Amino acid sequence: MERIVLDDKTQDLLHRAIEKQYSSIFIIDVEKDSIQGVIAPDDVINFAAQYKTASETLMAFTIGFVSATYLEEAIHFSTWDNIIFALNTRGIVSFECNSKFGTWCRISYISMERDQYGNLKKFVLTIQILDEEKKEELVRLDELGKAKIESEIENNKLLNMNRDISLVNSVLSRDYANIYLVDPSVDTVKVIKQDYYRTEDVSEGEYLTVPYNIAFRKYIDDCVHPDDKKDLYQAGCRENVINLLKATDIFTYNYRSVHKGLHNFQFTFRKIEDGRIVLGFRNTDSIIEGKNRQREQLEAAISLAEHDSMTGAFNRNMLNRMESAASKSEKLCLMMIDVDNFKQINDKYGHEAGDRIITRLASLLMTQSRETDTVVRYGGDEFLIIMKDTAGISESVIAGKFNAIKEAISKPAEDTISVSVSAGIAFSNVGYCKELFNKADAALYNAKAAGKKTFSIDFDTVMERGNVENSVPERCAKCLYDRQKNKVNDPEYIRRVKEIIDTRAPGDTSPYLVYRFENLHREMFGSTRDYSEIKKKYNDLVLSMEEGIRNKIKASDNPLRQALKYARVGNYIDFGAMDEVSEEQFIKLLDDASFSEEDERTFDSFVSQLKLADNFLLITDNCGEIVLDKLFLEQLKVRFPRLNLQVLVRGGEVLNDATCEDAEYVGIDRFATVTGNGMPIAGTVYDMLTKEAKECIDEAQVILAKGQGNYESMNGQGIHVFYSFLCKCDMFMDKFQVPQFTGMFIEE
Repeated sequence: MERIVLDDKTQDLLHRAIEKQYSSIFIIDVEKDSIQGVIAPDDVINFAAQYKTASETLMAFTIGFVSATYLEEAIHFSTWDNIIFALNTRGIVSFECNSKFGTWCRISYISMERDQYGNLKKFVLTIQILDEEKKEELVRLDELGKAKIESEIENNKLLNMNRDISLVNSVLSRDYANIYLVDPSVDTVKVIKQDYYRTEDVSEGEYLTVPYNIAFRKYIDDCVHPDDKKDLYQAGCRENVINLLKATDIFTYNYRSVHKGLHNFQFTFRKIEDGRIVLGFRNTDSIIEGKNRQREQLEAAISLAEHDSMTGAFNRNMLNRMESAASKSEKLCLMMIDVDNFKQINDKYGHEAGDRIITRLASLLMTQSRETDTVVRYGGDEFLIIMKDTAGISESVIAGKFNAIKEAISKPAEDTISVSVSAGIAFSNVGYCKELFNKADAALYNAKAAGKKTFSIDFDTVMERGNVENSVPERCAKCLYDRQKNKVNDPEYIRRVKEIIDTRAPGDTSPYLVYRFENLHREMFGSTRDYSEIKKKYNDLVLSMEEGIRNKIKASDNPLRQALKYARVGNYIDFGAMDEVSEEQFIKLLDDASFSEEDERTFDSFVSQLKLADNFLLITDNCGEIVLDKLFLEQLKVRFPRLNLQVLVRGGEVLNDATCEDAEYVGIDRFATVTGNGMPIAGTVYDMLTKEAKECIDEAQVILAKGQGNYESMNGQGIHVFYSFLCKCDMFMDKFQVPQFTGMFIEE
């Protein structure tokens, strides 16, 4: 910020205001950069009124009031960005100085109001004239230290450790074992704190005699586990750190240290307002232990929520999870079993006797079941036994299991009475679903109608899940056919495309059919359509807009939410769903980016889950779009610096979808680990992924999948996913009852 030169009139106005030695209080609005006097003499109010903004007013006051001895430090203290930065980490900051008029003064900035994310919205400025006793003490201290301070500043030693430590403490908590201050402009490293490892024999406040990269590499060679060295060499090098801190204020890297035994450590890099970088590292074993305890508590809570408290069997919550996670190829046998005439038993012997019967039946069912079976108390006296590996489950096996249960429950224990049971059995080739339940329920009804104390089997196996949402309807199939017909003028190719469509399976999705079309095209013509120029065009287009969009994101009231809005708009660049993509339409959608009320609720859920997560996975869609995905990841790293970020891209060329090469081209690999899914398919079909890609999905606590293709191929597969896309084709517009290019943010 340029220094403000005060004219004689303004100086005189300020002098008269200060001479009265009144205390003054002002309220400053950060967003509006405005200042309002609460308690202040007229002269001070008139002085402040000469400037358009609060930032100008504060600097003018500093220049006009503070004595030359303290002026440099006061200017540093009162710079607008420095005030905001300090108050974002502390509640109050104060500075005492000698004025040009011989009075001693304390200038304080006090946090007044923050937004929901803790960012400063308003603060208070107070100016207090100190008493004579304090003045004399400060004068004495000032005279003792003044010569030394001026000498050090004059010789450019910059050893003002009090200020450096204050700066460091404002950005790093005290649990960091080693803290260094790095100046990228001159490639120096200053020691603030060294507990675990000494790079050189230097004291706190001294500079290392070697450049940053040399000192950093020496630490890695001496202390870091061999498996983590390579990544840290690249991640923590000076050039990479500088580049990353252009987009974010803080980032971290986790690693294992062999210093004093094998421990988990973490590097943290954070820039401060004067251009320098704070580097700290700390032992995170206690943090990991805390997260493990938290995870164990969460697992215990889930277990409690999914178990019946009286019997110890699973309850309906487990049943709902099994339905959402069912594989379309999983073979199951369901036995639905309940007690005959249970209401009459309750009425005659009382509910306590009924509870003992239920508890005993549950125990028998779990005893008679295999480790792979799941016993669920569905309600009252009704239980379900869900049996996997149905190849070995014949009618004789079922009869043997049922008869063993029936015989055991009919022989009363000391505290129970003799009862009988009936059962209905059904089979499924598509996992647990409503159709399987309904068939078993109907079979149980038949068993009751046949006289009870028996079982009935529905041999008509469920072959298709009636609630499968990712089947390709006729309207969508016709669109896929027409698009292929428009692209390729070859009768034999079109005939075989029609054959693929006509013989599609119930669980097939549009991305999977397109994958088969692409393979057919390679088989017949040796290659597929080349989208390389289109991909580069739109990557370059959005890269050219990157800095302007980044500035808009940073200027918004919620940068993460704004980045997510822009990333969703990027889904417009889709040559799989549309024949033409217009740059003008893309820019218009960016300008109109917004969230609906439903989007806001989904976003709140998204953020709340990120707060508890260790691993986040972004599944990308198209080129061009991934530049906006990168800006979203930047903000995600700022908001959740300890979150491990993973990105899953397509495993081969398909349409204009993004691959590892595209991710590297736009620089998304600087913020996250990028993995190809192993398949050239415009979606994410779990069963077709590589082991590494499956691990990315399995280990992520929060997943964001971009685009219609990912929604079509992942929805209903039992994976907890947030979906973000634009509705571009008729099927999606009809499904969600929205106009074209409406954005969707959905949690499954």
